[in-house]
Amino acid sequence: MVTLFRRHGKKHNDISIAVIDGLRDDIDSWYFKGATDLVIQLIQKDPIIPELNFLKDILSGQIDVDRMDYLLRDSLHCGVRYGTFDHHRLLETLLVIPGGETGGLRLGLDSGGIQSLEALILARYYMYTQVLYHRTRRIYDIYLLKFFEERGYKLENLLDAINMDDMDLTMVMRSAAKDKCSAGHTWAYYIINREHHSVVYETGAFAGVRNRMTAEKIYETLLKEFQDHSFIIDKNARGTIHKFVIPEEDEMGDFFYVRTKQGNWKLITEVSKIIHDMPKVFHVIRVYAKRVYAKNEDGQIDGKIKERVVELEGEVF
Repeated sequence: MVTLFRRHGKKHNDISIAVIDGLRDDIDSWYFKGATDLVIQLIQKDPIIPELNFLKDILSGQIDVDRMDYLLRDSLHCGVRYGTFDHHRLLETLLVIPGGETGGLRLGLDSGGIQSLEALILARYYMYTQVLYHRTRRIYDIYLLKFFEERGYKLENLLDAINMDDMDLTMVMRSAAKDKCSAGHTWAYYIINREHHSVVYETGAFAGVRNRMTAEKIYETLLKEFQDHSFIIDKNARGTIHKFVIPEEDEMGDFFYVRTKQGNWKLITEVSKIIHDMPKVFHVIRVYAKRVYAKNEDGQIDGKIKERVVELEGEVF
């Protein structure tokens, strides 16, 4: 269900806020009246009172506890090493610093933790490319969205996201996969039987306008020329690697400061060339193909498709 909410511009933070707000009476009774509003302020994007900036940095900043936790956790459970970094060193070198003109306190870093922070940012990039937006995982995301839409699931309430767990959804999909007349049958069948589309074209990790135009041209041409195949274009494999301010490029984002060995305070993008040069957004665009075949066929995509893709890449520009 969270995947469906994302399709409509909602994120997991929005769901968290809805859940917390739904527990308002309980939270306020456990702590004090207004405690719920303070917790919500720490999660939401809107500006907060300066005194809460430090706590907000810890819960929803660029190096918050969630980012540190999910990278290590996902790395462990996915059986990969891409999300690992020296979190012990990073935690040891974190500092609490004055919040400048806004007042309050902010999170900063001692120079000894720069390499650990660089490793965290690189870990986010590697996890995006190798796990979170891996080509196979993404196509199943798309199937899941299409399944939800054909089943008529609607976004009436953010709390709907917690009303269906993985077991409930699996049972519904298994039933739909067996029944050709069931809404969402095709997508459920692909998911349950692991019969997914294959990538025939993909951009690099930082796709731009030219990459998008090329992908769209290839997708539209293949649709016309290979009508015995099903094609899907994925333009939404996108994630933010970091939001640190780069002075010469923008003034929007997180002004995260490092205490140098000389005792001066500088932005992390001024002292780390790795973070300075790392693009802020990961974005890859892919075109997938799958033969629409009868049961006595092997289902492999036509080899001519990839040859045609190579031709089209050279024709677009």
